[in-house]
Amino acid sequence: MPMLILVGTHDFITPPAQARRIAELAPNVTVVELARSGHFPYLEEPDAYFAAIDAWLDQHPTDGAGSR
Repeated sequence: MPMLILVGTHDFITPPAQARRIAELAPNVTVVELARSGHFPYLEEPDAYFAAIDAWLDQHPTDGAGSR
């Protein structure tokens, strides 16, 4: 199952290095690092956050039943 991890460059709670380690544990993982964000990129950088989600979803369309 494809997975998306979004992480802020300045996140000190779950830093980018930790996000990359998490990604190594599963196949088919995309990590997107948001340059101007900390732990709350959906608040700190909402345009980039939602654009990353939209782009990822465009690359991973559903089968029409909601599963990937």
